[in-house]
Amino acid sequence: MDWEMPEMSGLEALYRLKKNESTKDIPVIISSGFTQAENVQKALEAGAIDYIRKPIENIELTARVQSVLALSNAFAKIIEKNSLLAIERKRTESLLRGYLPDQLAEEILNQGFSKPKRYKNVSVLFADLVNFTNKTNSMSPQRMFDELNEIFPSFDNIMKANDCTKIKTIGDAYIAACGLPEKDVDHAKKTTKAAIDMRNYLIHRNKSNHTQWEIRIGIHSGDVYGGLIGKDVFHFDVFGDTINTSARMQQNCNPMQINISAETMELLGDNYNVIERAAIPVKGKGMQKMYFINI
Repeated sequence: MDWEMPEMSGLEALYRLKKNESTKDIPVIISSGFTQAENVQKALEAGAIDYIRKPIENIELTARVQSVLALSNAFAKIIEKNSLLAIERKRTESLLRGYLPDQLAEEILNQGFSKPKRYKNVSVLFADLVNFTNKTNSMSPQRMFDELNEIFPSFDNIMKANDCTKIKTIGDAYIAACGLPEKDVDHAKKTTKAAIDMRNYLIHRNKSNHTQWEIRIGIHSGDVYGGLIGKDVFHFDVFGDTINTSARMQQNCNPMQINISAETMELLGDNYNVIERAAIPVKGKGMQKMYFINI
């Protein structure tokens, strides 16, 4: 484009092209009889990709145009690649948020890693479906997975509604916690409320479902260690005595009951009525006090 065009200068036309979304990426070479360096600077700052001084030599013009076209094509490929990378990043972010708590997903996306941590004052919920193996022996694989794909996502929604974090499933066992990765002073109350909601969900579902499911739920409160496990494929997991004790609470629970430890009971205060049980021997822990939530 010639700088000195009638009615509108080439520079003004260039300004307008660059302000328009549909024309801003068109490469423009400004030609002019102005030879001062400040004119070249103005043209380039306005968005010109090159500047040719008059009189123009055909060979030079052809070479400049070919160079600009090559550069423009390279830019177009970079833009396309960046667009694909942005799509892939959104996909990766969506996958991470599906597998990990939001805070950990943010750490990985922003820092590329997440350090293992000790989480204090956490309540851990350990639950499993009663007689799962016997009930599923007569089911087709599709039927079994249909059942789990309805029950476990419903448990996931219950956890979210109660500010709890799903940790993982192991077969028919479901593990969740409250108080991590973000602290929550009401972790015991919210975990207990989530457990009650899980039980009530199954009661309601059993009214219209052919397969009648029961659940055992154990809860214990304490400290846990949490972090990412794996390199290429990883997941968030928790470890420590609190996890083991919550599993023991579940193992010593009756169907459709919620069995909590003395530590969790003390944190509940007067918010829930409990039924004290006789102390029960627990592997590696000795005699342990336990309580049923009186529902």
